[in-house]
Amino acid sequence: FVLMGLPSANVTVVGPNDDANPGGEANLDIQWIMAMAPGAPTYFWSIKASSTAEIDHILTWCYEMEAYDDPPLVNSLSYGMTEGNVEKYLGSGYLNRTNTELQKLAL
Repeated sequence: FVLMGLPSANVTVVGPNDDANPGGEANLDIQWIMAMAPGAPTYFWSIKASSTAEIDHILTWCYEMEAYDDPPLVNSLSYGMTEGNVEKYLGSGYLNRTNTELQKLAL
């Protein structure tokens, strides 16, 4: 927020975050969320990339959300990899495992 000339906001950060170099998509997501619900408890959840290709590990995020005592009820995921490349970079079955965990989070 400071980089955008906006007042500081109350955001709970979970995981790695470089305030001086925020990710473009994640930065936009959190700005929209906070604009639509000013003052609502807001989390910025980050997962360390699992390779030098900077591939986000959504499955890890699912597991962490499932284990969290009081997870946020509204989430926005920024993920740029096409489905066709998921198993190439993250292994066979990754997409199906992730879909299953996302379904469990929706319950």
